[in-house]
Amino acid sequence: MALDKMLREEIPAPLNDHCRTLNVSGTTLILAADSPAWAARLRFHTPQLVKILSSYQPFDIRAVRIRVRPTPPGRFKTPRENHSPLQPL
Repeated sequence: MALDKMLREEIPAPLNDHCRTLNVSGTTLILAADSPAWAARLRFHTPQLVKILSSYQPFDIRAVRIRVRPTPPGRFKTPRENHSPLQPL
């Protein structure tokens, strides 16, 4: 939980609302993104994340892998997340 919280603080908004920590496997942090578009944006931040997380104890993160996983059922979406680009707020 602490790793996920720190990760969300390091990733800029609104990207941080569309990703979450799945697992740590050895020295690899596995992240989930809501869609392929958010996964692509998140990939641009992986070098910076590795640099920051490499010093985070008790993990020795040296790589980040990103998986596409839709938002879990039951997660409440804010009105902004439900907003379609074709509809006014």
